Amino acid sequence: LENLEAEQNLGHLFVAMRTDLFMTKDEFVGRMDEIVRVHKSSPPAPGTERVLAPGEIERQNEAKNRTLGVPLLSTVIDQLVALGAKLNVSFPDALSKEEPAETRP
Repeated sequence: LENLEAEQNLGHLFVAMRTDLFMTKDEFVGRMDEIVRVHKSSPPAPGTERVLAPGEIERQNEAKNRTLGVPLLSTVIDQLVALGAKLNVSFPDALSKEEPAETRP
């Protein structure tokens, strides 16, 4: 088992650069598209269905939420109903008390 109390000996590096100083925007976009294509065509890790690119789950959830609405936990709905009662504002009947679906596809 991994000891999360001990020093992990890992690091992160964040770099921002102006790619337009090295190549055209179209060339940069083409290279990035190729990197994503190669990444996505790689075999998925054992126990997973497919390879995901960074931000892919969030984009899928945003599209779903724009169509179906943002899911609310029943505890949040209860709080909104209670607040509405204090302010004499009714809670919309169209919303139901359902736990949000899993966010991973």
